[in-house]
Amino acid sequence: LATSPLKRPATLTPGRHLAPTESLASISTPADLHVELVLSEPEIAQPLALRFDNRGRLWVVEYRQYPFPAGLKMLSRDKYYRATYDRLPSAPPNHDRGHDRISIHTDTDGNGTFDQHQTFVDQLNVASSLEIAADGVWVLNPPYLLFYPDRNHDDRPDSDPEIHLSGFGLEDVHSVANSLCWGPDGWLYGAQGSTTSSHVSVTGSDAPPVYRDGAMVWRYHPQQHRYEVFAEGGGNSFGLEINARGHLFTGHNGGSTRGFHYLPGAYMQKGTDNKYGPLSNPFAYDPLPAMHTDTEIPRFSHDLIQYQSTALPDRYQNKIFAVDPLHQHVVVSDIKRRGSTFETSDIDVALRSTDLAFRPVEIVVGPDGWIYVADFCEEFIAHGQHYQGQVDPSTGRVFRIRAADSATTSAELTPLHIVRQLDQATPEQLRDWLSLADRSIRRRALRRLASLQVDHSFVAESLAMLRRSEMPAALELLWLLHQWDPETSTHLQESLRHAEPDVRRWAVRLLGERNHLGADVVAALVELAASDPDIDVRAQLACTARRLDARNCLAIVTALLKHDD
Repeated sequence: LATSPLKRPATLTPGRHLAPTESLASISTPADLHVELVLSEPEIAQPLALRFDNRGRLWVVEYRQYPFPAGLKMLSRDKYYRATYDRLPSAPPNHDRGHDRISIHTDTDGNGTFDQHQTFVDQLNVASSLEIAADGVWVLNPPYLLFYPDRNHDDRPDSDPEIHLSGFGLEDVHSVANSLCWGPDGWLYGAQGSTTSSHVSVTGSDAPPVYRDGAMVWRYHPQQHRYEVFAEGGGNSFGLEINARGHLFTGHNGGSTRGFHYLPGAYMQKGTDNKYGPLSNPFAYDPLPAMHTDTEIPRFSHDLIQYQSTALPDRYQNKIFAVDPLHQHVVVSDIKRRGSTFETSDIDVALRSTDLAFRPVEIVVGPDGWIYVADFCEEFIAHGQHYQGQVDPSTGRVFRIRAADSATTSAELTPLHIVRQLDQATPEQLRDWLSLADRSIRRRALRRLASLQVDHSFVAESLAMLRRSEMPAALELLWLLHQWDPETSTHLQESLRHAEPDVRRWAVRLLGERNHLGADVVAALVELAASDPDIDVRAQLACTARRLDARNCLAIVTALLKHDD
C-alpha cells in the first residue's frame, strides 16, 4: 500500500485567491449580522488556532511549515497519507527550525482594529495549538506539549520551554494533536485526529506510554502532571468546545452530522478499522454515534462553538456555529437534547463567501462576545494537493462576525471591558462574575479565581453560596471549589443532593476522579443511580462506574438498570 516518499517541491504552485479586501467583499451574512476583516497577510499567514488573553489581545498559531516538517526525511507514505520519517524531532530549543510561529495582535486604541503586531515565539516546527495560562503559554508542538514560562509578562519566554508530554504522532500533519482548551475542572484538553497515533509519556513519570491509534480527546492536568484519554473515537478531530454545562464537542471531517458529543470514557464511532485502527477496548461492541441531525449535511463541519455570550442577537443564543471549509461558509444550527446526548438542525448560514480560497478552519468567541473565524486561505484544501506543493504559506486572514446594529466600543459595560479588569479584580468581584450571563466571562473569572490564594472564610462563603445557588453560578462554584481542593470529597458528596441536575452530574464526575472513595460515598452514588430522574446524571454515573473497582462498578450499574430510559 505504500507510495513513493514525497518531498517538498522546489517551487510551490498555490491556487488562486482574492486580495484581503476583495475576499471581505465576497462575504454575505444575514441582515442582523455584519462581518469585518481584522487580520490578514502580511501580518499573519496560515492561521490554525486563535486564543484571546485577558487584555483582549489575539494570539495566533501560524502553521506556515505545513505540510512538510522541517529537518525530517520521509521514508514512506501509505495511501491514507500516513508518513514514516527517519527520526523523531527534538523539542525546542534543540529542534529543526521551521517557519511556524505564535503571534500577538493588539487593538491599542479600542476601535476594533488590531494595529500592533508582535511575535511571541517563532521558528517552530509543526505547532498546532496554544492555550494561555497566568504565567506563560502552553504550546502543542507534536510530538510535544510544551510550556513557555512568561512570569514577568513581557511577552517573551523567560527560558527554553518545559516539556510536559511527549509522544504525539506526526504521521499525518493535517491530523496531529490539536485544539488545546482549558476545561472548567482545571484540566487542559486536546484532540487527536484520525490518521495519527500516539504513545504519550509524562515527563518525569515511570509509567508506560499511553497508546492510542486514531481519533480521540485527551487531557492533561498541569499541577498533578496527569495525562489520560478522556474518550476515544470520532472523526478527524480538529476543534474542541466545552459548553456552559461542561459538555464536550468536536467537529468532524465527514458528512451527515455537525460533530461528536463526548461523554467521559466513551468509545465513539471512528470509521473502518483498516484505515483508523480499532478501538483500544476489544469489548466495545457498539460505539456511540455522532450527533443526530434531521438536516442533510454534506462534508464537513471542521470545528464548532456553541454561542453562549451576549453580544449577538438573541436568536443566536445557545446555537451552534460550525465552520465548513469545503463550502466556504459558517453554518448556524439549533441544538437540543436527544436522550443523554444531542441532536442538531441547521437553521441559517452566518457567513457565506464566494472566494474559492476562503477556508475557515477555526472559530472562537472573543472577549467582546463576537465570533472570530480563521481563514487558511487556500484554493486547494485537500491534504494530498498540499503535499504536491499546491499550498501558499504566505496567506491567511481572520474575520469577525458581530451584530449588525453594534459598533466597536470601549464602553464600561461591554464584556471586553470586564475581561480587561480580570487580572486586577478582587476575589469578591471575580466570584460575583460567576453569575453573569456571558459564558466567556464566567470561564475566565473562574480560571483567575481558581489561581488565587484565598482564606478559609472565603472558601466557606463560596460553599454556602453553592448550596443555595442556581445555574449558572452553582456549577461555576462547584468547579471553583474543586480546583481549590481537588482531594476533598465533602462538598462533592453534599452536591449529590443539589437541586440543579448539572451540579449533581459534575459532582458524580469529580468524585469518580478521586483516588479512593469511601463506602459512604459509594453508597450515595448507588442511591443516586437508583433514584435520580435526570438522564444526564445517570449517564455520568455509568461513566463514573467504569473508573471504579469491579464490585462498586457493578453496584452502580445494577441500580441504573432499574430505569427504562
